[in-house]
Amino acid sequence: AIALRAGRRMHITAYGTYGYANLCAATVSDAIAFGVKYHRIAGSVVDMAFSTDGQNAVYAYEPLIWSDPSQDLYRFAIEFALASHLTVIQDLVGKAAKPVRVSVAYPPPAHARAYRTRLQCRVDFLQPNNEMAFDAAWIAKPLPRSNAESTGMPRGQTMNWSLDVR
Repeated sequence: AIALRAGRRMHITAYGTYGYANLCAATVSDAIAFGVKYHRIAGSVVDMAFSTDGQNAVYAYEPLIWSDPSQDLYRFAIEFALASHLTVIQDLVGKAAKPVRVSVAYPPPAHARAYRTRLQCRVDFLQPNNEMAFDAAWIAKPLPRSNAESTGMPRGQTMNWSLDVR
């Protein structure tokens, strides 16, 4: 459960300029678009995608290095991604933002009960995809810490770094 615990300690400011760029976004939707596009700048070990189905806002995760769900490092990467992403989302919009469900592609580990506690929702194991779903209603909301004057510098710096990484 170390990855779940560590991820819950990764607040948005731990991501430096990338984190501050997300904090400055005008809306949750803006933060999502920016966050998904530039998440690798933060040293992510998973790839991340975002979609909506009208009712749910769904983040999908796939480890970049480990492709076999039976590998411990695959599970570790997904656990850390889910927990840290939940922490970042709650930093952006508040503690009331809780997932409606989480699904993972591997069997329940020995510490499966920790998932519900750390991720604050139902968790389904042995699913086709690694996903965390939220109520889509919060996407259009403005961010409480939005700052139009401050958004340019961290976003510009993050975009410049992404050019260097490619």
